[in-house]
Amino acid sequence: MAAEGTIPRAMLIIRALAGSEGDLSIQELAESLGLPTSTVHRILQMLRAEGMAEHDLSSRRYRPGPELLRVAAMLGARHTLDEGSLVHLQEIVAASNENAQFGVLLRADLSMMFTQQVQSSHSLRFNAQLFEPKSLLWGCSGRVIAAYLSEDEIRAIVAEAGHSPVTGAAPPALADFERALAGIRERGWDTTRGEKLAESVGFAAPVFSAKGIVGSISMTIPAHRFAEGSRDEFVRLVTTAAAAFGHELGAPSPAVAG
Repeated sequence: MAAEGTIPRAMLIIRALAGSEGDLSIQELAESLGLPTSTVHRILQMLRAEGMAEHDLSSRRYRPGPELLRVAAMLGARHTLDEGSLVHLQEIVAASNENAQFGVLLRADLSMMFTQQVQSSHSLRFNAQLFEPKSLLWGCSGRVIAAYLSEDEIRAIVAEAGHSPVTGAAPPALADFERALAGIRERGWDTTRGEKLAESVGFAAPVFSAKGIVGSISMTIPAHRFAEGSRDEFVRLVTTAAAAFGHELGAPSPAVAG
């Protein structure tokens, strides 16, 4: 018997979208859920307005929307990646007394968001905006993730990127971005200054699971407190933490990541 009421029916559709291996048409949803096509269409428009469903104009099919992905990541992070990253972030902060963050890849919309952070004891520090999608183009925490995506995904990141949230600079040319990502793959880490946050210096390394890139571990240091002589130590801290966390997630070895 089909569910009665808008909310139960919306939940059925959300579950169907989340559980499907591919995009679904209105007809497929209606048939599988035992609902009228007009009802499915109406609820999908409501879900689209809230970002819970996304419509592909070319195929006329539906998939989970960015808000649904964000909520799912929030919940999943609390039980898996989020909790798993905490001890490694704590070790970084204990060794450096600078903020450390874990950011997770949102592959469906080619973005990332911070899901965990540990703060330093300094009164002047940067607080990461948790559970807010961020571009993979600006800042080392996103670029070390982008470096391990496909060529098509990298092109899409550049094509869809806005201007720098700090300087207002336009996105780099694709060839320049690809060269920067090649350097990250060679080094296994990245650093940026004042790209995602003004007056900050960041260091980041990619985190892998058995299935590939899943996110990044990063540090954020106020520029006035950053000493060039600390660079190697900050690099060591983020790369060691990322490799250790990746090993726990089933990544074969740090070498495989590169």
